[in-house]
Amino acid sequence: MESSKDRPAKKAKLVLLACVLASVWMLTGLSFGLHEITLQVVDDKGDPVPNADAVVSFNYEETAIRTGRTNHEGVFRASGNIRPAAFVRVKKDGYYDYVIRGVREDGEHDLPILLRERKDAVPLIARDVQLSIPEEDRDIGFDFEIGDWVEPYGEGQIADLIFHFTREFKGMGRSPAELEKNLEMSKRSAEARDEKWTEEEFRNRGGNWDAKLVISVPGDGGGFVVDAEGFVPESDLTMSHFAPADGYSEPVTLRLRHPPSFGVYPPLKAGLFARTRIEESGGENVRANYTKILGGISLNAGRSEVEFVYYFNPRENDRNLEFDPKQNLARDQKRSFPP
Repeated sequence: MESSKDRPAKKAKLVLLACVLASVWMLTGLSFGLHEITLQVVDDKGDPVPNADAVVSFNYEETAIRTGRTNHEGVFRASGNIRPAAFVRVKKDGYYDYVIRGVREDGEHDLPILLRERKDAVPLIARDVQLSIPEEDRDIGFDFEIGDWVEPYGEGQIADLIFHFTREFKGMGRSPAELEKNLEMSKRSAEARDEKWTEEEFRNRGGNWDAKLVISVPGDGGGFVVDAEGFVPESDLTMSHFAPADGYSEPVTLRLRHPPSFGVYPPLKAGLFARTRIEESGGENVRANYTKILGGISLNAGRSEVEFVYYFNPRENDRNLEFDPKQNLARDQKRSFPP
């Protein structure tokens, strides 16, 4: 029979055994499952980038950070416990940083990394615009240089884009009880904003709408190129350095069927290049301006609003859209813009 004197010693042994097992458990990763993350770093040409600085932070904890440099094949490997996610950053002098903010445990762990070269960043007009479409079922021009609708709807002078917007109200799409609740919330919200409540605004904010937005470029030879392959949101330089020389088509159409009453063109993760202000001679383009639109153009059908971020090169026939963030030609913009 176990004596009372033996119990403390036995308890100490059990604690020691538990500590040893826990250490083995953590080191082997049998329970948490250590994962190896492999980074394959290449440049714009697809060539390996050696000696790039790599950081992999497991669990977003300072105690679980792996750092190093890519080898001669542009490869860096790190092991750790990915819960809930890992953070990856790769950088090198002369290139734009690349950041992945959420490598999941059940996701891909062999990661291709594109380090885009810093080439010739130039001043551009960079703007973040959110505008109400002033009239439905009418062609309305937008001026990239001014950043506004053209006259008589705004201060723009040259129509780079033409927006044609139509919509149809499809009801509130809610039960009577939900509708009554939302109605009261809408009225209280308007009162809190010190605004007059209107049924029209209630329908715009909470109703279901079918809508169609057609965006075109005036004249021949202009249009759009959807940049899906070159769109890399993890890179500080999200889109390609240069707008394409050809391949432009127009117009583009964004159709919305409720729900939802909002959407983006292009619908996938992509950017949009535009060629505008075209002048032709002898059937050939002799003059044009180029623009990149990050992440596409979004439409809120209920509020009749469009929103997009664009970079316009005012120098004619210059396809370079690598932006110098220190030289935004749009002096009215308060926020900073990435390259």
